[in-house]
Amino acid sequence: MRSSLACALLSLGAWASLPSPSALAQQHLLGGEVWSTLTRAVVRLKAKQCASSPTSRQSNGFLVRQGNRFRIVTTLHSVVGCARIEAQRHVASPVGQAGVSEERRVRLRRASPATDLAILDAPSWSGRQALAIAPGGILDQSYFAVGFFDESLAITSEELTPKNTTALTLYQLLPPEVGEELLHAGVAFLSMDTYPFGGNLTPGSSGAPIVDARGKVIGVAQGGLEGGDTGKSWGIPAAAVRDLLAQDGSAHTGQVRGTAAAHKLLFSTALPEEIEARLWRAWSLGVHYDRLGSGDARRHALGLSGSRTLRLARLGSSGYRLDLRIDGEVAYGNQEREWHGPDGALLEQDHAHTFSVGGGVALGVRLWQLSDVAARADVGAIGGIVVAEQPTDQSESRVLWYAAFPLRVRMTWMQSPGFGLGVELAGGPALFPSFEWTYTTLGAAPRDEGHRWMPWFRIGLYHEW
Repeated sequence: MRSSLACALLSLGAWASLPSPSALAQQHLLGGEVWSTLTRAVVRLKAKQCASSPTSRQSNGFLVRQGNRFRIVTTLHSVVGCARIEAQRHVASPVGQAGVSEERRVRLRRASPATDLAILDAPSWSGRQALAIAPGGILDQSYFAVGFFDESLAITSEELTPKNTTALTLYQLLPPEVGEELLHAGVAFLSMDTYPFGGNLTPGSSGAPIVDARGKVIGVAQGGLEGGDTGKSWGIPAAAVRDLLAQDGSAHTGQVRGTAAAHKLLFSTALPEEIEARLWRAWSLGVHYDRLGSGDARRHALGLSGSRTLRLARLGSSGYRLDLRIDGEVAYGNQEREWHGPDGALLEQDHAHTFSVGGGVALGVRLWQLSDVAARADVGAIGGIVVAEQPTDQSESRVLWYAAFPLRVRMTWMQSPGFGLGVELAGGPALFPSFEWTYTTLGAAPRDEGHRWMPWFRIGLYHEW
């Protein structure tokens, strides 16, 4: 249970960064006027002296209007049970001039454990602007999560695409064992509606507004599978924000049941630079075509291969990660060999049908991820045992081995959290069998011809889950 929980997902709680487009590109996507409003409405929140783990948290929030007053909207798990909450904003100035950074203490005014939302009092900042809540639901178009996603004093945006235009409950989105554990811990917001998105929301993005091209809020960033690495994220619908703002008065909240469990299992607080051991993360199964050798020694094979991946580490704040992959494979093919004399004349030639069983290990790095498409590369070793049957009158059989040391690159398109399609190209040096046992009707005999290095190539199609 714990192993599945540890690898199932990390979400948006604190301390992370993600690669973002430049400020000019963001302004182009959202428009200069919309971007100017966002820079004056989005705030960074720092919660300290919290009663449950983690005791310090960093997230995002945004300004809205409640009647004639300004309020800050954020996620409740980011601030609940914390003795001190600080709001920070940074307003950029013209080129060549220093921007303005302001930080004020704020207090929790109203909370909704059922939807993981909180309303905070807003500081009396000059030039502050409120974001409008969009009516209705979402459409099949691009949206943008906007916030402080790293330690710099500048907001950035992450483009998101809806996976469904209708809301799903959070319990439906989570792996079953994670949902059950949070349910037993008393987490109240498992039955709330969420919008599933394709895009990289990482820890620290909690509370960021998700806006349309006009800058209207359609949701609030809350979580992401595997800390955002998979491109599967979700947000709280804007309707929940509207309902909470419609409530009058104030509501004091102390600890909310299940907060510690939610942070431990759902909302990661680990620094992204930290080396984190992970349990098994993903399976893959597919078909491949291999070609080994050239000239006077060749083998062609068509096979099935499967792999299991173990994440070893997250490498810095860039989103790169280090994986260990363990493979197993079976294949059927043909092998051809020729022996020539000193003068080049053909002395002997054989053709055999082959059946092989093998496996391998590889260390790899995820190179990049864009929405649903990810690329990774690894280097390692693949080897195994081959049985070659020669169709002759002697019914000759040979048992030999093979080994390859390839560089492999795999592109994967994740169609849903549990289903992906991938294509893999691999190539590198390989050892053609240097020693074999030959079995005929006359008996068995060893044969050693010395090893030979030869080129090896593979193309494969895979299903990942």
